Amino acid sequence: MYDTPIVIRKCEDFLLRKSKKTLKKKLQMSTRYHLEALTKKCLSEIKTPTDLKSVIPGDIHDLDPSIMAELFQKSLTLH
Repeated sequence: MYDTPIVIRKCEDFLLRKSKKTLKKKLQMSTRYHLEALTKKCLSEIKTPTDLKSVIPGDIHDLDPSIMAELFQKSLTLH
C-alpha cells in the first residue's frame, strides 16, 4: 500500500523468519508483493511431492506463470 522499501523489507523479514502462515500462503504473498527472497525460500522448502501439491491453488490459472515454471522444474527433480 505505501510501497516504502523499509516497510516492505521488514514485512518480508517477518515472513521469512517468524510467520506461522502456510507455505502456500507465503508463496502467494511472495508473488503478489514481489518478495524475491521469500519466493526463493518457499521454493527451497518444497522437498516432496506432498509439499508441491500443498502449494498449488485450486485453480491453476491463479498461479503466477513464473512460479508455475519453477514448480514444474521442481516437480521434475522430485520424481
